Amino acid sequence: MKSNKLRLFIFIFIVPILGLAQELPQGGKDQQNNIEQNIENIIENTDNPDLDYTNLIDVLNNFKTNPINLNNTTPEELKELGLLSDIQINNFFLHLKKNGKLLVIYELQSIEGFSLDVIDKVIPYVYVNDNFKNLNISFKELFKRGKSTLDLRTQRILENQTGYSPASDSVLLAKPNSRYLGNSYRNFARYRFNYGNKVQWGFTGEKDQGEEFFKGSQKQGFDFYSGYVYLKDIKKFKAIAVGDFRAQFGQGLVLWTDLAYAKTTDIIQFKRSPKGIRGYNSINENQFLRGVGITYQVLKNVEASIIASQKYRDANVPAGSDTLNLLSADEFTAFQLTGFHRTPGELQDRRSLKETVLGGNVSYKSRRFNVGLTAVTMNYNRNFLPSTQLYNIYNFSGNQNSNIGVDFNYVYKNVNCYAEAAQSSNGGRSLVSGALITLDPKFFIHMVYRNYGKEYQAIYTRGFGESIGTQNEKGFITGFNFKPIQTLTISGYLDRFEFPYLRYRVDAPTQGYDWLVLADWSPTKKVQLNARYRKRVKPRNTPGTNELSIDEQFAVSQENIRFNFVYTLTPNIRLKNRLEFNSVFPGDVKAKAFLFYQDVNYKKQGSKWSGSVRYAIFDAPDFDARVFMLETDVPYSFSFPSLIGKGQRFYFLINYDISKNFEIWLRYSQTYYQGATMLNAGTLNEISGPIRSEAKIHVRYKF
Repeated sequence: MKSNKLRLFIFIFIVPILGLAQELPQGGKDQQNNIEQNIENIIENTDNPDLDYTNLIDVLNNFKTNPINLNNTTPEELKELGLLSDIQINNFFLHLKKNGKLLVIYELQSIEGFSLDVIDKVIPYVYVNDNFKNLNISFKELFKRGKSTLDLRTQRILENQTGYSPASDSVLLAKPNSRYLGNSYRNFARYRFNYGNKVQWGFTGEKDQGEEFFKGSQKQGFDFYSGYVYLKDIKKFKAIAVGDFRAQFGQGLVLWTDLAYAKTTDIIQFKRSPKGIRGYNSINENQFLRGVGITYQVLKNVEASIIASQKYRDANVPAGSDTLNLLSADEFTAFQLTGFHRTPGELQDRRSLKETVLGGNVSYKSRRFNVGLTAVTMNYNRNFLPSTQLYNIYNFSGNQNSNIGVDFNYVYKNVNCYAEAAQSSNGGRSLVSGALITLDPKFFIHMVYRNYGKEYQAIYTRGFGESIGTQNEKGFITGFNFKPIQTLTISGYLDRFEFPYLRYRVDAPTQGYDWLVLADWSPTKKVQLNARYRKRVKPRNTPGTNELSIDEQFAVSQENIRFNFVYTLTPNIRLKNRLEFNSVFPGDVKAKAFLFYQDVNYKKQGSKWSGSVRYAIFDAPDFDARVFMLETDVPYSFSFPSLIGKGQRFYFLINYDISKNFEIWLRYSQTYYQGATMLNAGTLNEISGPIRSEAKIHVRYKF
């Protein structure tokens, strides 16, 4: 025990001191770390580690391959990066108007709001050039200069799981959902063609573990297929999407089919930066549109977008053996979002609901002022009949819903104000408004007020707030970012919120708060340290709740202390550790959790090999005190293990460039739960023993 404490002391305190002895010029932070922190914040706020975050990181990956020419760009394109505030973007175009085109990238330093940190953050995605791209694209040039990428992946849990064990015909007849229909492999394929950022097309196919593949219910191969063609800035057509696509408008109160960043110390992300119509690359099988989306420049500063979508999606429908006749054949009780079709019961809900979405947006856009009107209507071929719990009284029901909203965005000097107000067809209303204010080049704040009515009903939304939806929530958050010296940044937020009506597991109107502070210190280019403290208080029902009665509430207080340390040991080796403590007070009982991990990342310039390895130890006594950690994974795959119990986890990831056009990734992970004799007991994923391990192989071919 003493030796373990000594090792922790060395990792956290001694190694950083040794790193400080080698002073180098201050450099920019690793943007990958910022992305990881933002995604971890989504997990902490949604409690859902199984979401697909492809679209959140695909934008930056695309701009890294096809960077923006700063001498030939638009405010919309820079906003799409998601790295700059509207104030910084406005100052950039004021500089161009006054001084002409940029000569070198570091001329950005002369623009207010563009510190070295900001410049280093955007450098991987931009460049400066006077040679503008030709807007007229011929088919010959398209196929000559376009780039194709094919990705293939397979993975599986290596231990035997109950759902894949043999069962007799009599068992399957009596309990048809007691086994998975398919094998334990999860398969993925993705093809994508890019011509810069102007022309894209591609398709994606995925089969989840337990689903059949080229047999039975999936004779067509993959369980899920997705494809699209996307054109951007073709004469007056700002965007054309055919097939599967996504749509983002306003602040996410009317139409937003993507994920969006939650509360984070990167306070610029409080504000939604809508990207309009874009192609769909994710493997989420329900949260997208399928049909046609078009954005057309009607006048110099006026754009109009239309969307028309129709698809079949998963929903809970009445079973054939519903002897109580509580539901009719044309009703459903919930939208299914998992995308799993592994058993007869899950297959019954597959593509059981036809959804039709029609809508559009009209926007006026200038350098400093934008205003838009968004409207959407959704129709279903079945009537939605939610469960009869009291908290569902104001939820959407029936087969049709419409929403309309108005949004604006205005930049005046160092102040950016924005808002969106929306109303649903039943009269429910929602509002969000915010202001980002640069009080000093080293200090800015972001304030957001939201008031989401309990009667407001919307399907595809992602407004800013404590919960995912845009219903039954009020709150006011103030975030700040302060850079007292070049090497130190202090940031954080304070959010006070209330839920005016009942919610799941909360049988009364309640209030709560959430505050966080982060100190990020980069004394040298080799060293980055940060310390974070977060406290969140949210009431919920007392244990042992009864859905048929009204229960009392108690405050659940969660405290989190986190230390991160990143150290570049050599030009090729980077170390990263985390030490984290969770304390949870569900009533009078206190639960404490602990997490420590050590990463070693290797990447040598010009080498065909790269890789990373992590070793972690954890102790989380129960579900309330569980710990998450984001892991490096193969392309388009995400690993966010939710760790409960006491144990150890490790993984390694190896990447090898077989040739200029061909790459391969190998990943292996294993979790050991101390004292456990069975994992996922009572489920089809039950494993005998204390170990759960997984292997992945991913190949990529570029042509």
